[in-house]
Amino acid sequence: MQAIAAIVIASLTAGVAHAEGRMAQVNEVPAQAGPPAGYDPVAALSEKHIDTGPLVLHLKERYADRLAGMYFERERNRIVVRLTGHAAVAPETHQISGERIEVVFEPGALHTFTELMAVMEGGRATIERTLPTAHGRYVDERTGEIVIGVEPDDMAGLAAGEALAEALGAPVRIEAEEPMVLQPAILDIGGTGAD
Repeated sequence: MQAIAAIVIASLTAGVAHAEGRMAQVNEVPAQAGPPAGYDPVAALSEKHIDTGPLVLHLKERYADRLAGMYFERERNRIVVRLTGHAAVAPETHQISGERIEVVFEPGALHTFTELMAVMEGGRATIERTLPTAHGRYVDERTGEIVIGVEPDDMAGLAAGEALAEALGAPVRIEAEEPMVLQPAILDIGGTGAD
């Protein structure tokens, strides 16, 4: 599940899904009012969606040289933009389809997303030599870590995070996960519908 979440998060920054972040349209209320009585944010998510893709693309382009990560906090209805360096950036508020979207900036990240992707790709041989059971890897945009999935029974792999981080020169987190096995589709070629 974490790997899927990471892929979705990575698509915001990497443009894998054309930067199409989706979020819920909630009931329209005056800015000074709180949520209406009985408001259920989970139920609101299924009511109506708005497209934050253009905003995400704008943020990605505007902060390209400092962008360490970007993710959506659904419960707070905001986009968090992690940046390298210590220069503060004021929060922004955007109106999209009548919905207020807050953008907050967190400076102080050590590496950009692009740098971590390059380290991960350039360190492929080191990762494979150190973690032979590694079956997945991604950059966690929330934490600024290279995350590597190993099989749950790989005790040596689970303990290799610190040494691998030192070898790669970037933060590494090792997670125990069963590898995902893709199953072939079953086709009903005859059209009988029978199993």
